[in-house]
Amino acid sequence: MPPMKDCRYDLDEVHELNALFLAFLQARIRTGGDGLGLPRSAARLLETAPPELVEALASFPAALFRLELESARPPGVLDPAAAIAEPALLALQLGILQAARHLTKHRVYAARLYLRISGPALVQLARLTLAELTHLASTPGLISCAYHECDWLWQGLLSETRPEARRELLLLGLQPQIGTAQAQA
Repeated sequence: MPPMKDCRYDLDEVHELNALFLAFLQARIRTGGDGLGLPRSAARLLETAPPELVEALASFPAALFRLELESARPPGVLDPAAAIAEPALLALQLGILQAARHLTKHRVYAARLYLRISGPALVQLARLTLAELTHLASTPGLISCAYHECDWLWQGLLSETRPEARRELLLLGLQPQIGTAQAQA
C-alpha cells in the first residue's frame, strides 16, 4: 500500500485536474458551447455557480471527467481537418492526458481509482510517447463529463449545501451504480 502522503499528492493532482476541467466547462457553457455530456439541468447550475462552489466541487475524490481512451482514434497525421479546431479544448485534453499519463506510469492504482481508467487503457496510455500523446490530444470526443448518466449526482453536487448531504453525495458518487439504484428505488 502506498504511503498516505503519496495518496494525498495523487488526490491533490486529481483535484487540480477537476478544477481545470470545471473552469473550462463553465466557460464553455457560458459561451453557448456544449457541456461535454453534462446533463442540461446540471449545466444550468454550473453556468451560474459561484467560484467557491466550483472550487468545492473540484475537491471531489475522483475525476469529474472521463477519458475515452478505448474508443479514441487520433486523426490521421495528414488529415488536420479531422483534428479539434478549438484551441482551448485541445489544451485541456493535452493537459489532462499528460497528467493522466504521468499518474499511470508512476501510480497505476491511483490512475485506476481516481481516473477510472481500465486496465488496457492504462497500458496504452503509459506506452505513449509525447509525440503520440500530443497527437491523441487532438482527437475529438476524447474527454467527456464523468457521471453523465447520474443527473441527480451533478444536481446535488451543484446545489446541496448541507454538509451531511454533501458527504453522502461524495460517497455515492464514488459508486454511481449504487447511487443510481438508490435514486430509482
